[in-house]
Amino acid sequence: MFDRFAGLKIYEYLKAFANRLNSRCSSGMHPLAYKILRILDRFEADYRRLKSCVAVISAIRDILDSDSPGHVVKSKLLSFIRRLRFSDCPIRGFLSDLRSITKSWLDGLFFAYDDPELPRTNVDIERFIGLVKREVRRLTGNRNIGMFFVYQAEFLAFIVVEELDSLEDSDFIGSLDILSAHNESLRRLYISPQKRKKVLSQLQD
Repeated sequence: MFDRFAGLKIYEYLKAFANRLNSRCSSGMHPLAYKILRILDRFEADYRRLKSCVAVISAIRDILDSDSPGHVVKSKLLSFIRRLRFSDCPIRGFLSDLRSITKSWLDGLFFAYDDPELPRTNVDIERFIGLVKREVRRLTGNRNIGMFFVYQAEFLAFIVVEELDSLEDSDFIGSLDILSAHNESLRRLYISPQKRKKVLSQLQD
């Protein structure tokens, strides 16, 4: 989940690399290791602050990744956030932003949390939409594909309903073959929105 925090990984890899160099050097500190560690020392405080905040996010992820009823998960989440102090996540603005974002998303997050027919998170559907967007962008050549889905939401809904219903996890990417099979239809759909209903009818046939 936290691969996007590349700075943490780079810091840890470089420090481990420098320590390995020193362990193999019989005459004190290795020259390259000395240079690496001297540079890393300048960022140690930043690393520790960011590491603390990532630990908080990881703890929230673990709370949400639970089979407990929604009201139990919600109670644990709010209790955890209320106990947080600046020392737990010492980046300016992090704690206030965390509480603000949690408050704004709380009702929506737990609205259908216990519905067995709905996923508890939207990670899977976001991944699918991302794949569809990349495929449509490749087929049409238009990079402003986000607006396509704003104004042509029926098309995305059609793909989701028709494809995800019978989709096997192992064939997730392969399900996008329907887009390639209707390349010309996609082009006409994007260039001429007024033909949307006709094209969708052809796709359904």
